[in-house]
Amino acid sequence: MMLHFIVMLLLVFGYFLYSEVNAGFFYKSAAEREKLVQAERAFTDQRVQKVIEFKKKLCDGTDKKFVLINQKASLSGMHVFFICRDVSA
Repeated sequence: MMLHFIVMLLLVFGYFLYSEVNAGFFYKSAAEREKLVQAERAFTDQRVQKVIEFKKKLCDGTDKKFVLINQKASLSGMHVFFICRDVSA
């Protein structure tokens, strides 16, 4: 039995807070911090949705399996669940 896999390698995925240089985020207020957190979440949700759409385009209706290797930034458990289950963010 031969298995067919599609491998996707991600070098950069995640959140704005994971940077390669030393950086600091300073907020004027808790509301400003919350706004940044929501923007990060929306950005990551959009990227995860694109990965899900790509996976469906390549694998739906075939016997192919999708392998995602993320090397740079961590994904939240929720986003990993979305990709595994083809659920929209």
